[in-house]
This record gives sequence, C-alpha cells and structure tokens, in this order.
Amino acid sequence: MKPCPICQTASGLRRLWDSSIIRCPDCGLAYVDPQPSFAELEKIYADAEYFHGQFYTDYIGDKAIAQANFQQRIDALRGYQPGGRLFEAGCAYGFFLELAQQYWTVEGIDLAGDAIRYAQETLKLNVQRGDFESHPPARESFEVVALWDTIEHLYDPVLAVRRSAEALRPGGVLALTTGDIDGWLPRLRGKNWRLIIPQHLFYFSRRSITRLLENHGLEVVHYSHVGYSRSLRQIAEALTWRHPDSRWRALLQRQINRLPFVDRPLFLNLYDIMFVIARKKPVHE
Repeated sequence: MKPCPICQTASGLRRLWDSSIIRCPDCGLAYVDPQPSFAELEKIYADAEYFHGQFYTDYIGDKAIAQANFQQRIDALRGYQPGGRLFEAGCAYGFFLELAQQYWTVEGIDLAGDAIRYAQETLKLNVQRGDFESHPPARESFEVVALWDTIEHLYDPVLAVRRSAEALRPGGVLALTTGDIDGWLPRLRGKNWRLIIPQHLFYFSRRSITRLLENHGLEVVHYSHVGYSRSLRQIAEALTWRHPDSRWRALLQRQINRLPFVDRPLFLNLYDIMFVIARKKPVHE
C-alpha cells in the first residue's frame, strides 16, 4: 500500500469497504490506491462529455444555480479577504470567477479544454488550460487561492496546497470545499456515499485537511459544513450517475423535465461537505 501522502504513515493502513480506498490511521486521510495515471486523468477532463454526459446533462444550463452557491462562498470569503488578486484552481467554465471579478482581479486554471474555451471566449476570463500542480501562480502574488470541490480531484493535493501557500502573500487565504469522510452520511452509506466517484482520488476529514494546511504554514480561520442549492433535475442526475446508459434513467429524466418546477432550486445541507478558509501566517510569526 502507498504511504499516506500527508504524514507518510506506512503502517496500520486499511482498505475501506473492500474497495481501492485506503485510510491512514494517523491523520485520517483516505485515498485511492493504486491511482490512475496523470494521462488517464487528463483524458477524462479533456473530454467535453465530462460536463455533458454521465454526471451532468446541462452544466451550462445550470449556471444560475451554480452561481447562487458561489455567491454564498464569496459573501463568506470577503469577510476574510475583501480585495486584491484571486486565483482559482479547477475553475471549470468560470462561473465562480465571473462573479468574483466584482471584488478581486481574477485568474484561473483547469484541465478541461472545453470548459476553458468557454471561460475564455464567452466570459472573457483570464484563465488557462493545465494542471495546477505543475502550472502554479507566481510566488506571493495573490491574496486568495480558491479550490471549490477541487482538491479531491487533484493528482497531488499535498503539492497543490504547497503551491497555494507559496502563491499567497502573507495574510492571504486559501479557501476550499471538499467532502468530509467523517460526516454522518459517509459513515452510514459507506462505499455508496454520493461522493465516492471515479474522479475523486482523496477523501478528507477535518483532522486530515487541518494537518495538511498546517504543514504548509496555513492556519484554519473558518470551518463549517455547507449546503448547496440543486434543481430536481440535478438531484436526479446525482442519484443515478452510476447508470448513465440505462433506459430507466433516461425515462426518469424525461418525466422530471416535464415538471413545471424542474429547475427551481432546492437547498439541502447533508453536513458532508466542508468549507475551510486558512490564512497564511505573516513572516514574523
């Protein structure tokens, strides 16, 4: 078994649910072993069908709901860093950055070529295609680095946090959301937890994410569990993603799409997604 990427623990590791997911007994990080190659990951995100197939049926059409969720993150984030420069890793189609540019000078990066083209050409955002770990921002050049539902996808989240800390000016903040494997829902659902998907390589807890951040000079200043608004159609997509080609899934989607309130947002907090803000300690500390 691969040693824990955060604390390098190599003994006492155990597999969860007879799956490919290993959990560290020391820091609590869970991670996929063996991992797919970087080339395999790049192929997944380079395919336009990632945002318009198995997991989403109308990603762009759901923009308004996505931005309602992002606005809540922005409102909270401004309480810790109201201005300056902001970099988003895993920016996808740029829906967050479009809102964030009202308060910060924004940049972003993502592996998904189709998404980056939309962000560049339609939203006119300063974004680039690539992986964050090997294409980091310049040192001490940003007040905010954001990773919304992204760190669990990254090939090397330890390197990503190090790159984030290096990119921040002293006093700047790293903000992220990610699943909480110690939440009541994953403990109840096990391998059927809604966030156990092939694209998620790491599963954090409060203990493991705090340790990772502190290892790189970042002090947690905000921790909460957050909810999301989702349409009935999005909820149906999430519940049936494991059966993308089934007739019953297509029938269910057709029936739901006929409902007059299909796109009306519903807010739900299952207390299995963490919202964490960590501040880079000033040099004198």
